[in-house]
Formats: sequence, structure tokens, C-alpha cells
Amino acid sequence: LHTAYRRQRQMCIRDRHESYGFMDMGGASTQIAFVPRDEESVIKHRDDLYTLNLRNIDGSLQEWPIFVSTWLGFGANEARRRYLRSLVLSLPEGINYDTNGDDTYDLLDPCSPKGMIINYEHDGIKYEITGSGNYKNCLRGIYPLLLKNLPCTSEPCLFNGVHAPKIDFSNDKFVGVSEYWYTANDIFKMGGEYNFLQYEKSLKNFCETGWSKIENNFNNNQYGDNLKLSLLRDSCFKASWIVNVLHEGFELPRLGLDDTGLSEDKLKEDSYSVNKNHIPFQSANLIEGSEVAWTLGKILLVASSQIPALGNNKNDNEVGIIPSAISLTKIAKHKVTSSTSIPGYNVSMTGYWVLLLIMMI
Repeated sequence: LHTAYRRQRQMCIRDRHESYGFMDMGGASTQIAFVPRDEESVIKHRDDLYTLNLRNIDGSLQEWPIFVSTWLGFGANEARRRYLRSLVLSLPEGINYDTNGDDTYDLLDPCSPKGMIINYEHDGIKYEITGSGNYKNCLRGIYPLLLKNLPCTSEPCLFNGVHAPKIDFSNDKFVGVSEYWYTANDIFKMGGEYNFLQYEKSLKNFCETGWSKIENNFNNNQYGDNLKLSLLRDSCFKASWIVNVLHEGFELPRLGLDDTGLSEDKLKEDSYSVNKNHIPFQSANLIEGSEVAWTLGKILLVASSQIPALGNNKNDNEVGIIPSAISLTKIAKHKVTSSTSIPGYNVSMTGYWVLLLIMMI
């Protein structure tokens, strides 16, 4: 049985064309969906992989092994909420931080622009949190939010103890949507191909800029007509969180830090990759004028299901997304104890991204 499975996967991998992986980040969660590149990864992680069946125009079937996972609580807004709470909970007991005598505790936030004030309340205690605009300290401070200290029951793991096939960024290509695009493009005008050195430089300059200057730039319309001031208040944190998720969570290499074979000048000259034809990560909002959305994947799935099977084989595999063996087991166990849905095992949205990644060539 194992040999037959291996042969089937070998044929699938050999015959398929290139694909893109997707990373999606909203306010509450972040997701990833990709097709493992090599045969051994597919064989090793077969119980973790969903199967996507698509029908070609001639009626023949495409079968794609895909990895899909969702991290609830790791979206930009939820991460910000968790971070502010962690600032408060990190305070040692028995020390009075009320320096102004107004029953408000004073704290510094390296993930907010200098001088920006946040009024925050936790367990009935008020806090005035003032931005210090320290980009490096911000990255250190939000790293624990990835929960990479949680046990990994099956190696390898990404973050929060979630097992996943190894991502080979030297060959794999990913597109980031939603927050990956909006934060990079709306504030830094750097949507599209991702360059770590340039992105970090722009982010560091923004975080270390005084809040009064940012407000003045906003009033002078330097950030565009559609940008709200509330977005600017969270942009230092959100952009820093994206850096952490990309490089510490998904382990996207940092050009210039993780590749010591090239000088910094050469790295800047060659953008992200030595091979300019290979872009491991880019953000996107439109592709050929169409908005990148999971609903396009749903439309493709419906259209594919309308094509008759090749020949007279009516019992051919149906078009659709088949859950992984592990997810089916967890769903079955969950149904015994609860009638609610399981976060991370409903592929109704995340799975449809995969349809887009297969068609993006």
C-alpha cells in the first residue's frame, strides 16, 4: 500500500506545474497554504496534507497535495491586543509606576512611534503607555508572542507548536495578501517584491519618528487620501509583527543576515535573491487587474466541478478539497464533545487560496 501511494505521488509531483504558496493575515488570524515541493515531504507528511482535486477542460483530473493551517489569535489586531496585555503582565509586583500621582501607571512601548500615547486599562487599572520608537527592542518584545517555546509533538514545527512540512524558500514562492499588502503598501509604498533590507530601513525610520511629525505628515496628506490616522497608530507594531511572523515564524531567510556569502552592497544590488528570477515572497492586492481573494478560488472550484469526467469513468474522483487524515480525526473527536466548529480545520476559506496558488504561473 505504501509503495502504491509513493508511485501515485511521484506521478502527481512529476506531472504538475509550478505553484505559489499563500500567506494571509487579517486582524484575528493568519494562514498559510502551499504545495510541498519534493516527493519525500509529501510521503512523510501525507497525514497532514489535504488533497485538492480539479478537473481539466478535457475531463482529466489534477490531484494536488496541499498543506493548510490557521493560527487564531496571530492576526495583526489580536497580536497587538496580546502585546499590550503582556506589557502590563510583565510588571513586577509591589512597585508603584504611578509617577504623576493621578492613579495612572506609566509605561513605555517600543512598538509605537516616539511620543504617541495609548490609554489602556487592564483589570480596572489604568495605564498610560507612551511610545519610545525603538525598533530593535520592539522585535525582541513581540517575539515571545509567536509561542515558539510550545512543544512540537512532530518535527518540524513553525510556531505555536504547529507541525508543517519544511518550506524551501530557495525554491518555493509565496504571495502575501491582506495585512501583508496593506501595511507594506499603504505606509511604506513597498507592496510587491519583498526586500528585507529596504523594508527594515523604512520600518525603523517610521517607528523612530516622533508622533507629532507623523500627525503633521498625515494632516499634509503625505500618506494618501484614504489612510486613517488610527492605522498610522498601529503601523509600527503591525509591520514589526509581520517581520516576526515572516522570519521567525515561517523562517523566511533575512537577506544579509542569514546569507553571509554576499556583501551588504551586493545584497542591496541584487534585491532579495541572488537569482533575480526567483522571488521567495511578495505581497499583492491585484493580479492583472483582479483583486486577489479566496472567493476566486471558490468560483474556480465550482467551474471545475461542472466539467464531465474523461471518458465513461463516472466514478472518477470528485472535484473538491478532501481534508487531511489528521484533521478528519480531530473533527470526529470534536463532534463527540461539542457542536461548535474547530478553528483551523475548516478549509472553506483558507483552502480556496490553494486554488489560486496553483493557477498563478
